[in-house]
Amino acid sequence: MLKVISGKEITIKNIQDAIELDKIFYKKQYCGNLSDCINWINTNHDIYIMIYDEDVEKIIAYTNIMPITKSCYQLIKKGNFIDVKISKEMILKYLSKNKYYIYCSSIVVHPDYQKLQVFNLLFNSIISQFICFKKQHIFIKKLLADAVSLDGERFCKLFGMEKIKLSNHNSKLYEMSFIPLKFKKNKLNKMLYELYKDII
Repeated sequence: MLKVISGKEITIKNIQDAIELDKIFYKKQYCGNLSDCINWINTNHDIYIMIYDEDVEKIIAYTNIMPITKSCYQLIKKGNFIDVKISKEMILKYLSKNKYYIYCSSIVVHPDYQKLQVFNLLFNSIISQFICFKKQHIFIKKLLADAVSLDGERFCKLFGMEKIKLSNHNSKLYEMSFIPLKFKKNKLNKMLYELYKDII
């Protein structure tokens, strides 16, 4: 049975599982280490959304979406900064009535679970989190992703993000704007679009 976990539900064991998933898909330079990941989640416990398979007692898919400083966002957008170098000082806490630059660090699904159901469950959980933030008056200004895998690129395209450039490490940078609203509405992001369409 699959279960979506996030926030304070995430354990160190879950993070270790996520790092093992990284090793399946990513080159060593893109793989996080446990110490940094713990520092990240201690700074903001809402950065991870994971799918836990209760039958095998492991994380089989996850995403890491961070609210970061504007300077960090601009640094990544230049295309010569690899996200494992993000420090805890670059990550922000969510506060009501604030607007955030968001960076999507990872989206990974284990090879044995490469089914539409699992990917959609993860994708819909991300949308649900963003909708929840909006209802708490936590606003997303821009979303940036550095797609180094097919899953990452697929996520960007489904979300309605626009490819802006190639990075210096041969990945593809995607971006979308929530304020002002510049992404195209589709059936997957429709509710999120409707929530943001009147925000200036």
